[in-house]
Amino acid sequence: MSLLEVFDCFKIDIAVTGESGAGKSSLINAFLGLNPDDAGAAPTGAVETTKEATMYLHPNLPHVRLWDLPGMGTPSFGSKSYVKTMNFELYDMFMVVISERVRENNMLLVDEIEQQKKPYYLIRTKIDNEIRSQRRKNKFSEMHVLDQMRRDCKKYLKEKKLDPHVFLVSAIDTQNYELQKLTDTLKDEVSQLKVEVCYKSHPTD
Repeated sequence: MSLLEVFDCFKIDIAVTGESGAGKSSLINAFLGLNPDDAGAAPTGAVETTKEATMYLHPNLPHVRLWDLPGMGTPSFGSKSYVKTMNFELYDMFMVVISERVRENNMLLVDEIEQQKKPYYLIRTKIDNEIRSQRRKNKFSEMHVLDQMRRDCKKYLKEKKLDPHVFLVSAIDTQNYELQKLTDTLKDEVSQLKVEVCYKSHPTD
């Protein structure tokens, strides 16, 4: 296979996972630059909307396939059987989405991904909601609130001596916070993976 053919065939499958209601589908829409009503947008709602793994293609990252997984911890997808049911071994990378504090289910996902030795991001969504809530306090500092949320996300990871990328994002206020940083970081990592794949396919003599 030629180097060009290797580039054309290269795909990276990224699973977007987390508890039901964490905002996975909204995050995917924001990441793809889509509004909820746009054609091809991931369905969102107050009730469980994702019933099976659904693939979405990024308009500016042609090698990336995002998979919106059903939420963890529902009657349909219980915590104990979730990882096996979702076939985690099929994916190259993960986005673990949380909307409030880090919960036990989030760490169960992280533990499984770590066991599979696959890269992942921890993404805290609905940042705009938290900022709006905290703004009512007399001594409000947006920077302090963001730092506090980041520390909370990293607290349990540090206890396990883990240090993945952590992003604070809002699917509503996409121009602020770290959605662009998430996109740029993923773009860089995908480029690096392409280089590694091509090197393995065509090692230097």
